Amino acid sequence: MPKTLPRGSACLACRRKKTRCDGSKPICGNCVKSGGLECVYDDEARQSVRRMTKLRAYEERIRDLEMELQNIKLGNNTDIQGSSPGTSNTPLNIASSSWPKDFPPRDMALYLINIFYSCAPFASSDISKTNFESRLMHLPANSPQFPSGALCHAIFATAYQHLPNKTPGDKHSALAMQKMSDPGSGPGLMFVLERILAAIILSQHLHAIDNKSELYIPAIFAARGVVAFSLNHDNDYPSKWFLKEPKSDLEAEERRRLYFKAYIIDQLYSSDTGISPNVLHEDHIFTPLPCPQKVYQSSTHTSTIPKSTEYVHSPVFFLQNSSDGLSLLIKATILLGRVNIWHMRGFYDAKAANLSSPSQLPSFIELDTLIQVFRQAFPQEYSDPVRIDEQGLDVDNLAAHMVAVECMLSLHRVFKNEPLSQSRLLFFSRVAVNSVYRIKATSYDTTRLPSFLLMTYSKAASVLIDAYVQARTIHDEAAYIENELLAIGDLFQSMSKHIPAAATCLGALEDKAVKAGLQNFSQMLSGETLSLPQELVVPVSQQPTSNWISLDTTTTATAFDDYDLLSGASFTITDENRWLNNTGNTDSFDSFLSI
Repeated sequence: MPKTLPRGSACLACRRKKTRCDGSKPICGNCVKSGGLECVYDDEARQSVRRMTKLRAYEERIRDLEMELQNIKLGNNTDIQGSSPGTSNTPLNIASSSWPKDFPPRDMALYLINIFYSCAPFASSDISKTNFESRLMHLPANSPQFPSGALCHAIFATAYQHLPNKTPGDKHSALAMQKMSDPGSGPGLMFVLERILAAIILSQHLHAIDNKSELYIPAIFAARGVVAFSLNHDNDYPSKWFLKEPKSDLEAEERRRLYFKAYIIDQLYSSDTGISPNVLHEDHIFTPLPCPQKVYQSSTHTSTIPKSTEYVHSPVFFLQNSSDGLSLLIKATILLGRVNIWHMRGFYDAKAANLSSPSQLPSFIELDTLIQVFRQAFPQEYSDPVRIDEQGLDVDNLAAHMVAVECMLSLHRVFKNEPLSQSRLLFFSRVAVNSVYRIKATSYDTTRLPSFLLMTYSKAASVLIDAYVQARTIHDEAAYIENELLAIGDLFQSMSKHIPAAATCLGALEDKAVKAGLQNFSQMLSGETLSLPQELVVPVSQQPTSNWISLDTTTTATAFDDYDLLSGASFTITDENRWLNNTGNTDSFDSFLSI
């Protein structure tokens, strides 16, 4: 006869079935017959509950201790990115309730971060990926060092721009805008500086998606923000009442880069939209240029970083360039600011001097010369616009070259009917086209280029359209210009996959091409795989007088345009300098070839 078990000792399966249980462990007799999969005793269930309760208590205690540790580390630290929380490479399993509800799921957030760093090199270059990921995934959302919501949403929006389904990007863009201006969105100085960084990233995103109606909000927010924190001053400036002295050299560099990125965005936005004057001005820059990118990316908060000696007010600021692509880009942007200011004052200065054109002002020639001298002073390592290093295409260096070209195109565009301006416009437009050929030769994903480069390429295309109109009667020259226009159109087309602003530029180019007589431009662009020009019969020009194209049709060359510019090959600053030194000589073409 089976023994009688104490009350409550039967397994849960026998209780449910209301059958007699023999109490055998680990599996009773009844459960052996049915496969034994459901044989669980109540004491084991209670133990399991107790284990889960203890585990949750341990997790809560870990989070409490981690918060205390972070508060101790935080102290008075006000750096932009903060110290790396913890040393583990594996994120803690924080309860899902601490993950912000308006964020994507964790795995999706990690994926978007990877997309951001892969596809937006210019926007992501100032944020440590390891540091940002660690803070986002290790810390609870209420931690003082959890990344700013505005920064996270700006990154998510930028990442979605490069995915097939771009719709969620609009939501994150709106959330970034909302949290950027929300005074209660986070504590501490670090959080405020991160919101300025979010505004800089969001400005680039809005420009790329061609949302210029809202672009001014984050652009002005960033510009006014860096001024409010006196980031335009050096660390020893006595009146930086709102900003404590940086705790490390890296923190000082973070602040410096934050200011200059805001300056770049402010100047480019002003130049692209024609809304002047801009918020930030070179006369108010008292901090040196940032350290080289490689030094910055390899530094920690214990590193000693030599401070740059390049200050804007130095008399050799544009003549001696010893840093890298970002510093060259900053200098080119400062020159662009001078061009914009000159256009604002040029009309009134010419009127006061009784001159028929502002181009007759000495300041015009001085600015034209300074832009050329600056470009010729690029270090040899950075003389090629399309520079490839161990990390791939140097986007900062390409941007520096194209913004310098933008300076020349913007300066001379108003005077396109004057001989000197015609010469400058056509030559520098072809410098831009040459960079397009070089980019195509690298098979670089052009959707990763910063969208503000479209400004320069669009102006170059407009110049070439004007040149084409006058060259239509000269078959070889017209065909060559047509090929250059197709190259720019092909660039716009490839970029438009993830950069809607490029599609807008392409549409404008197609309209201008049709008006200029290129009726089949769109069909040619969609039906051809463009390649670098090989053998072209191109005449050598004399110095232009009143026309864009002034040619000696008896002379031929191999793949050279009428300004001795070799398209499809590496045309560096050194080559440009040699060409400029040879202009005006009767044997300039032969001497250039012999170099």
